[in-house]
This record gives sequence, structure tokens and C-alpha cells, in this order.
Amino acid sequence: MVSDIIAQLGQDRNGRLYLVWYTEGSGEPSIHLATSDDQGRTFSTPHSIGYARGTFPDAAVIAVSGTGRVYATWYESSPVVSRVFLRESSDRGRTIGAPQQLNDGPRRAHHPVVALGGGRAAFVWADEHYTGSRAAFRLLTFEP
Repeated sequence: MVSDIIAQLGQDRNGRLYLVWYTEGSGEPSIHLATSDDQGRTFSTPHSIGYARGTFPDAAVIAVSGTGRVYATWYESSPVVSRVFLRESSDRGRTIGAPQQLNDGPRRAHHPVVALGGGRAAFVWADEHYTGSRAAFRLLTFEP
């Protein structure tokens, strides 16, 4: 069986690489995060950060600050609803916080992006509901 793998890479100012990817390799759709301190020759044991809970996780993206604060975001969809999630690591990817839902209500939310700057993390995603579509936005402040 061939499965798709979609990955995104980030790096902190000390050279640690951060890799987030979507896979169906285990037979279940899931999203993982791993780190490398040797320029990608080897990677840490992956953290499972997004996984099927009656939904399908997709479109994982990350942003990494210079100090190694990591923000991973993705969406999970079902035939009825889709939601945007965030998981954060403040210790260079060693531990990962609990999933936080970024969008509100029973809308269809998908394809998030994240950018860091000035001690802030900005998240934007497509938000659809019965009256139309819009770009939704959430801003978080952190210690750089």
C-alpha cells in the first residue's frame, strides 16, 4: 500500500529542525512532529499531534520561533463539520501541549496557516458557514 506523506519543515536559531507531516502509513490518518539535531540525518521519536477521532486530519503546518517555540496547526474534517486545531511546544519540541480548537461553532473551517513575529503567533484559516465564507483570524502572544 502506498500512502501520501505531506511534510513541512522549520528550524530554530540553534539549528534544530522540526518536521511535521501527515500520513496514512499506519492505516489511520495522522499527523506527527519530530525534531533533528544533526541536520536531518536522524530524527526524534515522533509525537502524534493530530489523529482521526471520527474525523480526518489534514493540512498540517508549523511555525518555529528562534528559541524553538513550535506552533503546529491543522484541520480535522468529517462530512458534517471541520475544525482547526493548534498544539504548542515551548521547550523545543520535547513536549507538546494539548490540542486547542481555534475556530468557534459548528462551521466548516479548514486550511490554516501560521506566522510568527514580534512575540506573536497569527493564525488564519478559511471559515465557511451558511451565509458565505471568510478568513478567520486568531492572535496569540508569547515570550520570544
